Amino acid sequence: MSMMETVREFICQCPFLKNGLLNVNYLGPYPTEYVIERVAADEVLKEYSDSGKLKQFVFSFASREWIGKNVEENQKIAQFYENFAGWLDEMSAAGRLPVLGEGKTAQSIGAISAGAMSNLSGDSAKYQIRCRLIYYEGGDNVWQEKN
Repeated sequence: MSMMETVREFICQCPFLKNGLLNVNYLGPYPTEYVIERVAADEVLKEYSDSGKLKQFVFSFASREWIGKNVEENQKIAQFYENFAGWLDEMSAAGRLPVLGEGKTAQSIGAISAGAMSNLSGDSAKYQIRCRLIYYEGGDNVWQEKN
């Protein structure tokens, strides 16, 4: 399974997602839809002497939402992104992380930016938050057993 598929499967478990569709690399024009998109970033964070590597998979989680002058509705969107970031933190702290392929072990997952509007189109807007999954890959697995 690809890293994108693994992350999508994990995020589908989030209890805060509305009855929307979680796409990969495509966000439709109608609310409420969700998307995960890979973000360009350095993949390797650290290399170890056993040839193992600490890596990151950086992605954007976004949604298309109705917007307008109603302050309460707009605050609900902001609250959704705060809740989503909190859920990622809770999953990470509890060790409930995505199950990666052979030779890869997830270490943490979390938001690295706040949710923000990025694209206004008529009565809807795209909101997004940048996230990352940190994982260990390769090596002789000594690192994984000690940590």
